[in-house]
Amino acid sequence: MDIHSLARLRPTAFLLREVVKMAWGQTTDTARTSIRDFLCSKLFDADRKMFPKRGFRSALDVAIYTLQDTPQLTFTKLRAWTCCDDFLQLDESRVPEIQSYLAITLERNALLIDAIRHIFRVRKTVLSPRSCTRGQACTQTLKYGYVIIDRPPPILTIFCYYRKPDFQTRFKLPIVLQLAIPVHGLTEELEYRLTGCVFFCNGNHYILRWMGRTDGRILSFDGLKNGGHPTFVTTWEESLGRESMPHMVFYQIQYK
Repeated sequence: MDIHSLARLRPTAFLLREVVKMAWGQTTDTARTSIRDFLCSKLFDADRKMFPKRGFRSALDVAIYTLQDTPQLTFTKLRAWTCCDDFLQLDESRVPEIQSYLAITLERNALLIDAIRHIFRVRKTVLSPRSCTRGQACTQTLKYGYVIIDRPPPILTIFCYYRKPDFQTRFKLPIVLQLAIPVHGLTEELEYRLTGCVFFCNGNHYILRWMGRTDGRILSFDGLKNGGHPTFVTTWEESLGRESMPHMVFYQIQYK
């Protein structure tokens, strides 16, 4: 990361960088408490109404504020269209949108992969031709959708919301995402692999699971179990109740 990118990071993002460097499983309770208190103080300085000194904070609000504009997560998208000549034209009337995450509302038993593809789907409509190179031969069939105009994010972050969740059916978290996303006017076949997830259980109870950087094993942190120390699990959904739903999901791009 260059010095200009570092200058734009928020204090909470700097803290996150330091936490990533730590051997979390070997961190003492005192050190974890200090990190938590420092994060809470910086959040309070940023927005005293959203992040009060006492009481519970929204895990989603904390994640959005902390991860916002982090280079590894951000990408820029813009609406574009092609006519029957397949020539890509960017919608210059719109401002490019810089995003650090995808916010997805899932219907009952919906598939996460389908919800992501829906965001970048190509829509078709019939309008008057817009500078089509075919002139009089134009069929006036306009296809439009969003394209990424910089590069796909190395880490794809997804925040999940649920409409009428079905707790009788286990939500299956896909390990690998195969996505076809428009980048610079070309459709790129991208592969993302699950690297971390925050499961919402109930109330203020969350379970964090992430992939180890060295051995590829899945670590699990549940503050209500094992004295608040991380343990290893064999699958992402191991020992989770049916009411536990993925709330924040992180996928890492796999370069070929």
